[in-house]
Amino acid sequence: MLAGPYEFLPIDQVAKASADTAKALALAFARLPYDLVYALPAESRWLEDNGATLPPSFTVAGEQPVAQVRQAGAARVGLLLFPVLAPDREKASPDMVRTVADAALALRQQSDIVVGISPWGASAEQDFLESAGHTVDVLLGSGPGPGFPAKPMAGDAVLWLRPYPQGKTMVELAIRALPRRSPDWKWVRDQNASILLQSLTESITSNPDMEALLDGFHLEQPGR
Repeated sequence: MLAGPYEFLPIDQVAKASADTAKALALAFARLPYDLVYALPAESRWLEDNGATLPPSFTVAGEQPVAQVRQAGAARVGLLLFPVLAPDREKASPDMVRTVADAALALRQQSDIVVGISPWGASAEQDFLESAGHTVDVLLGSGPGPGFPAKPMAGDAVLWLRPYPQGKTMVELAIRALPRRSPDWKWVRDQNASILLQSLTESITSNPDMEALLDGFHLEQPGR
């Protein structure tokens, strides 16, 4: 299970919640079975400034891509963490696009599937996919822009997913068959991949242990 940037701060990266909220979120994420949580530097600073301990699953975004290989059953999953963009840039420079693309292609040699996690926003992510082509197999986007469950890109060889606003929907991507490294390979929904959208509404049964943890804090609604 993966979580990308903007889990803790809104898109403008300006903290509007209390120190208790920071501590509660860190403890809650530490109890959840995340394999990796990719946090922005501003999110990491906000948590640490408010006395929250970053869980072991956290990796903080930097100026260079970070590649990891995780074992999931018999499959080797390559995770490529996209670097943060400079504050004055809305899109990645050609040099950064090449650096990320090269890192993805190198990771393909060590893994069965490559999943990119990006903090860039929809416009920059689309530019990357259109210019770099099939480098990652799946791109989990985040940041400014619309949300959608799975959009085929690069000749249907890449699935691009973006979260919906407000964090009220969870997307489950089920890989039924791993990508083949052949030019004509493509994703076909409900054949080699399927998507499940789970809306996080009041109908979801709450977890008593999590409720007990959160009841110990004075919480504010994020973004208020």
